[in-house]
Amino acid sequence: MVASRAARIFAFASAFTLSAGVGAAPRPAEPLPDVVGVDVNGQQQRLRSLVRGPTLVVAITDRGAEGRMRAWFEAAERRIAPEAQRVSVVSIGVPFFVSDGLARSKAREHVPPRWREQTLMDVDHRMAQALGLAQDGLPWAFAVDEDGNVLAAVHAYAEDPASEVVWDALLRAGVSGPAASGGPPGP
Repeated sequence: MVASRAARIFAFASAFTLSAGVGAAPRPAEPLPDVVGVDVNGQQQRLRSLVRGPTLVVAITDRGAEGRMRAWFEAAERRIAPEAQRVSVVSIGVPFFVSDGLARSKAREHVPPRWREQTLMDVDHRMAQALGLAQDGLPWAFAVDEDGNVLAAVHAYAEDPASEVVWDALLRAGVSGPAASGGPPGP
């Protein structure tokens, strides 16, 4: 019930936001904006250069949403092949006395080494603004094709039924499920 209520609230908020001319998150058939960010290792990266084949891109804009982002990647472990591309965008605000370097070092503690180069981070909402993402605790997830075009987008929790559009788009784009690749079976 909570998930469907959240989806209804999102639909209403999206309609209101779009009608007000605020925010323009990437939509299906649009290219993923080519924002430049710094990964948690401190290296500058272009978001589009991290898309190598069909890719799951998950973005958060609130520092309290780390667990909700992790839930998307845990769901990915169950839903898609382990070798499927995954990219994180962490575009949060922190108190003025917290440096980029400190925030990045704390993030490294939570990001497995395998995914650190695919985790872009800023502490001033710059990437969120460039991507047109609302600054709230609800994650954004995008299925992106090998050319950088958005196949599906959702502003929802991983367990929300609305998230199915992202998983379906990745499977249609050629990302195999975990059983096909010898990965763990689904739930």
